[in-house]
Amino acid sequence: MNKTTIYFIRHGEILNPKKEFYGRSLDLLLSDEGRKQAQKIAEVIKSNGVKVSKIYTSPLNRAGETAKVIAQRIGEPIIPIIIGDGLTDVYIPVFIGHPISERDEIHNRGEDEYSRKYVERGNESREQIEKRMLREVKKIREENIGKTVIVISHGDPLRFLLYGLNNPDKPIPLIGKLKRSYYPEKGEGWKMVFDENGKIIEKEAITREGKYKFRKDDDI
Repeated sequence: MNKTTIYFIRHGEILNPKKEFYGRSLDLLLSDEGRKQAQKIAEVIKSNGVKVSKIYTSPLNRAGETAKVIAQRIGEPIIPIIIGDGLTDVYIPVFIGHPISERDEIHNRGEDEYSRKYVERGNESREQIEKRMLREVKKIREENIGKTVIVISHGDPLRFLLYGLNNPDKPIPLIGKLKRSYYPEKGEGWKMVFDENGKIIEKEAITREGKYKFRKDDDI
C-alpha cells in the first residue's frame, strides 16, 4: 500500500504587540519563542525517523519562517519549501485593527468571525476557508503519494481543514465550538496518514512534547 503521511503544523508564536486581529491582512513575524516552538516540533517529527520530502507553507512570513526553521532543524538533505496560496490565513477585513479580545465577545454571542453578517461585509466564510484548504491539501497529497510532507498553515484554517477531512458531508460548526474539542497550539498540529485513494487510515495530534492519539469523543 502506498501510504502518504502529512504533518499539519500551525506556525509558531508571533510578534503582535498591539494584540489585534490580523488574519492575512497583517504579515506578522515570528517571535523568539515562535522560533523555539518550531525547533521543538521539528525535533518531534525528526524523532519519528521519517524522511520529509517537501514542506508546503502559507505565503505569509510567520508560516514561511516556521517552515525554514523546521527544514533546517530536520537536517540534510535540504528540504524544498513550496508556497501554497490556498494555505494562507483567513481574510477578515471587518475586524482588522480591532483588539483580538473582541473575539471572545463575538463567540459568546453565538457567532464567529465567519458568520453571515460579517461575510456580507467582506469576511471569508467557514465554507470558503474549508474549501480552499481541502483543495490545496488534495493537490499536495496527490503530488506526494507514498511520501512524507509537512504543511504549515494557520490556526482557524487548519481547524476547519481537520473538520472537513473527518466530516466531508457535514456543515462546519462555529470556530468557537471547534476550539472546545481540539485546536492546534502555535507550533503544534497533527499527523495524518492516507492510503492511495485518499482515505484517512491514521491520525494523531502532535505536540512539542511528543504525540497523542485523538480521543474517541474528540469532536474533530
